[in-house]
Amino acid sequence: MHVLIIDDELALRQIIAATVRRAGYSVDMASGVKDAAAKLVRGDVDLAICDIRMQDGDGVELVRSMKGAGVPTTFIMVTAFASVQTAVEALRAGAMDYMVKPVDSEELLYRLRQAQTAGIKAKTSPAEVRQCRAGQHPFKFTPRHDGVERLAAGGINWEYGPDHRRKRDRQGRFGALDS
Repeated sequence: MHVLIIDDELALRQIIAATVRRAGYSVDMASGVKDAAAKLVRGDVDLAICDIRMQDGDGVELVRSMKGAGVPTTFIMVTAFASVQTAVEALRAGAMDYMVKPVDSEELLYRLRQAQTAGIKAKTSPAEVRQCRAGQHPFKFTPRHDGVERLAAGGINWEYGPDHRRKRDRQGRFGALDS
């Protein structure tokens, strides 16, 4: 997974990049909204860790514009100015998650793994779904009597159906996939 760190604070960018790199992800950095937009439109960034308030712009507006342009990047927003309003605004703009600075390394890596797992669901094409159903893909769909299909991957069970979009973790608890 290719991760872009977007923050106008060099020291924070470097700390987050080092943590993400040590976890085995490829990393790139951007010093602000303009630099990030140029890198995001290339389409090779899987996940962006993006500050909300930067000198050259607003991270939430960056998310909104990238989502509007069809850029498939997943965003995790970070901010030192936490409020319920900014969290809601970031999530409504299309961010997957929201964290408060200072960012805890273990929490960040946990959320990266969550995003990577969610990416399986989000980036599965119709052709891959057909291959799964036919048993020709590394993930396996199993039909259920209630019309819900389950995708098992990495210990997470994703369940799909008309009004049934949730995941079950290894302990069997369910949580929402997305809003």
